Amino acid sequence: MELREVAHVRLCLECGRIVLRAMRVRDDLQRLGLGRQLLSAAETWIGDAEAFCLPYSHLERFYASIGFRRVPSEDLPEHLQARLAEYSGRGRRVIGMRRSGRSRLRG
Repeated sequence: MELREVAHVRLCLECGRIVLRAMRVRDDLQRLGLGRQLLSAAETWIGDAEAFCLPYSHLERFYASIGFRRVPSEDLPEHLQARLAEYSGRGRRVIGMRRSGRSRLRG
């Protein structure tokens, strides 16, 4: 039996910050809800911590669904400011997004 990757999500700890680095669903399996399932899992793993991502601009609403909000580049950690500038310089239409750290209220 041949094993093939269906989808993946990658969270990294960079310079003490959580960064959602990559998320991908195989082309022929898109629009089946796998991306939403991965994003939901990422939300669980991130928990109440602050996190960042640099998605393509057309995916802003998708990432906003778990609390990421678009921020100006100067609000990103320095290493992500540099990465955003590099990607933009290559013609990639990416944006900086931040998910605020939250504390859970218990009643």
